[in-house]
Amino acid sequence: MSNLNRPSNNPLVTVVTPSFNQGGFIRETIESVLSQDYSSIEYLVIDGASTDDTVSVLKSYADRLFWVSEPDQGQADAVNKGFRKAKGEIFGWLNSDDTYLPGAIRKVVEFFQSNPDISMVYGEAYTVDAQGKIIEPYLTEEFDYQRLAETCFICQPTVFIRRHVFEEIGPLDINLHYCLDYEYWMKVGKRFRIGHMPEFLATLRLHSAAKTVAKRKEAHQELFSTVQRHYSLVPLRTIYVYSYVNLLEKLMPAVQGLYPNGWATSHVTISLLGHQARSSSLHIEGHIRKKQGLTLQLTAGGRTVERQVPSGSFSLREELCADTEVRIDTKETTTRNGRAASDPYSLSPEGRPFSYHLVRGCPYTIRKVTIIDDAGREIVLFSARLIFIFILTLPVLILCNTFLINRRLSVREQLKTALKLCRSLLSRSQAFRKVFNS
Repeated sequence: MSNLNRPSNNPLVTVVTPSFNQGGFIRETIESVLSQDYSSIEYLVIDGASTDDTVSVLKSYADRLFWVSEPDQGQADAVNKGFRKAKGEIFGWLNSDDTYLPGAIRKVVEFFQSNPDISMVYGEAYTVDAQGKIIEPYLTEEFDYQRLAETCFICQPTVFIRRHVFEEIGPLDINLHYCLDYEYWMKVGKRFRIGHMPEFLATLRLHSAAKTVAKRKEAHQELFSTVQRHYSLVPLRTIYVYSYVNLLEKLMPAVQGLYPNGWATSHVTISLLGHQARSSSLHIEGHIRKKQGLTLQLTAGGRTVERQVPSGSFSLREELCADTEVRIDTKETTTRNGRAASDPYSLSPEGRPFSYHLVRGCPYTIRKVTIIDDAGREIVLFSARLIFIFILTLPVLILCNTFLINRRLSVREQLKTALKLCRSLLSRSQAFRKVFNS
């Protein structure tokens, strides 16, 4: 879709949507583009030969956008195809499970027109669940190239670049499958000015099928190697997150949204896919601090049940179908001290939106999440024992990774890094003591 007779002060914006088997979400994505209040938009959907109902959805919009469905080499290849075909002066890239918020493209164009020296801009975004319910704002920051090595504070669907950026830097790396956007921001940041606009522009959907959720270990390994390639020194926080995720995958591979210190987010997913039992029951023991209690909603195998959980210690047991995915949601969430989390990998619950706590008081008080199958076998998904393993192993893992990864540094720089690490670990051990004594 494009308007070639547009006024000269309305530059053409090309939006590219790479797509593959996201038939359940792509219609909402398309509508969010076509309903924008800016008329000069060219919209291209590059589908990788989807086998679900994606193509039928695309056919229904054939007169309003350009689309193609053919095998490709992945998401980066699809985006590159779209950008090479683009006629616009400004490029945007919206994945097939994300959406633009109303007025997003108009605001971006106005920003570029007011800031001719900016070559790439990003804004604010909300993370949403599979149903489109807002989870929390994406944690963005003003652009800082060195800080980008520590955390990706740029939310991909809010990014727009001028045409000359793609022409000068070239295509996205098709060998990357998780950090293709993150690596591109690093390339852009080396050569061009990047601006941040404090406007909410898009939603980023987090669901179990999303690549960075379903394969978090692989995603963090690729992220880590990407930082190594572009920066001479891998920041301590990046090493910490890399070590954290690898250890978490070994201890709790089937659980999403449950932290090793016992705090659970408002959305917890437990995967039973591949489990051989005919039936199972989910057993949760924990503690609710909120005075009025919480409503826990369990969804599995197409069945949803709600359980009112009073304040204090609780124990729940629900029968489940095997080979399914269990989702635990809270109908209301709270935030410690009235603010959002600043560090999702922090070992302290301060500032983190939380729903319930699986460990309280003395760490020897066992609180756990288990699956009990039809043969009576207990599969422990989380327990206080895992906390101790995590506490003892994580510092050693971080220390080893620090010296292995930054081994080319001078002795002085290595000692400086080790000192910084020790200070960080000390503060985190103090945070753990607060958790267990609260």
